[in-house]
Amino acid sequence: MRSQNSPILKAKENLRTVLAERHSISDHPKVSEAIESLIEVWKKEDSTITSPPYQASAAPARSELLLGEWRSLSASKYPDRIEKPGEPGIFQYTLGRLSFNIFQPKKLVCTVNEVFNVVSKIEDDQQKDDNVIASYNNVIELTAHTDEGDLPAEICMDGRCSTKSDERLEVVFTAGELRKGAAVQSDKKLLALWEKTFEGAYAKAEKEKGFKESILQWLVKSMLNMTMPTDECAKYEMKRPMKGYVDVLYLDEDLRITRGNYGSIVIVERVTE
Repeated sequence: MRSQNSPILKAKENLRTVLAERHSISDHPKVSEAIESLIEVWKKEDSTITSPPYQASAAPARSELLLGEWRSLSASKYPDRIEKPGEPGIFQYTLGRLSFNIFQPKKLVCTVNEVFNVVSKIEDDQQKDDNVIASYNNVIELTAHTDEGDLPAEICMDGRCSTKSDERLEVVFTAGELRKGAAVQSDKKLLALWEKTFEGAYAKAEKEKGFKESILQWLVKSMLNMTMPTDECAKYEMKRPMKGYVDVLYLDEDLRITRGNYGSIVIVERVTE
């Protein structure tokens, strides 16, 4: 293990401090500077280290350090954030914006509480595609705000990843589901509110859909070979998912920094028992 005086540990602590001061916004210039400083120190120090697990960091997209459960330290970034005056650390979006207008009711306002990423080896060879190294699943923990109270909820996304270079992972998401939060399952009042909030939401949206929206949805469904969620099952699946990628900028035993194909920076820490 690195000593407490390690330049890398100091650079990591500085990044955490700066990120907290900027309300977890990873594209803030000060956060970008802290990331660049960490990477610079990391590359300089890593060149002198030859013992595991540090040697794997030279090719982070091939490292088993990727495996495990990770919790996001940086704020999730979706279109049309709903700003709350005086609360810069609260990140709210409509359910539609959180799900590319897939889940209904799409105008339901939700607060993003936590985001987790779980990367696991795929053990079943019959389910493993060529080049696929791991499953790559996301869980977004939400609070949905209704006129009658708040509802804990989760958006769960199933994906997989494959190594394309020493630093790049190709990532595809094949399915997603809107689920009740754990508290809803054990509370009759919350369960009743959940059913009232979501009952008939997809049938209603279908009736209210305009011509342009219908054509666009048909095109998306055809292109991705996509099965849409319904009132009976709030889950979608894609047989021909779009491909994306993440570049692993930094990776060690407890911290990972990536940049996605749209330029978004995601900073996560390992979840330990």
